[in-house]
Amino acid sequence: MSDDLLVIDNVHGGYGGADILTGASLRVSGPEIVVIVGPNGAGKSTLMKSIFGLVQIRGGTISALGHDITNQRADLIAKAGLAYVPQERNVFPSLTVDENLDMGGYLKKSDAAHKDRIYAIFPQLANRKTQRAGSLSGGERQMLAMGRALMIEPKLLLLDEPTAALAPKLVDETLDKIGEIKALGVGVLMVEQNAKQALARADRGIVMVMGKVRMEDDAANLLARPDLPELFLGG
Repeated sequence: MSDDLLVIDNVHGGYGGADILTGASLRVSGPEIVVIVGPNGAGKSTLMKSIFGLVQIRGGTISALGHDITNQRADLIAKAGLAYVPQERNVFPSLTVDENLDMGGYLKKSDAAHKDRIYAIFPQLANRKTQRAGSLSGGERQMLAMGRALMIEPKLLLLDEPTAALAPKLVDETLDKIGEIKALGVGVLMVEQNAKQALARADRGIVMVMGKVRMEDDAANLLARPDLPELFLGG
């Protein structure tokens, strides 16, 4: 039996009549961290949205844990074992930290014990249970967004630019937390602008350019390449 959590095969899709994705293919197996890097406009965020049914796929297929999820509704994809944290507007600002976690666990009917496990992963949130999410710092909001996604106990967590606009210290702290999530047996696929820091904690790295995967390698090998800046910029 395959241990693939996600298989993307020759996917074409985008917005309106234009395809941003022009034959993207990749896979995520077992509990591993896979980091997607590439220049602006490469289709990285579009690929993440397409996995979760937020971009129309006009060709190719996406399967998760052996089930075809191509162009499925987001709630059905979540029930299949995937969770997605977008780059922006990823918390409910008017709700408290505790209420945000309740919203995350709605599909799973998560219990208090599961919420306590989320607070154990993100202890800084435990001290802010009654605080409105909109008043949290950027780093705390990102922790809350990841914690809320974990409330459905996903097999694969999709993260789009989890360290965007964070201070350098918080970049490392957030990426370390992603490592802890992997240690729980959850696979992670993420788009990340801080390529070196992310690859240093990843199992595999993927370079996307112009809607396709142009290179894939062990993260350590990719990180060691002297031309990494050129690869990241699409050279």
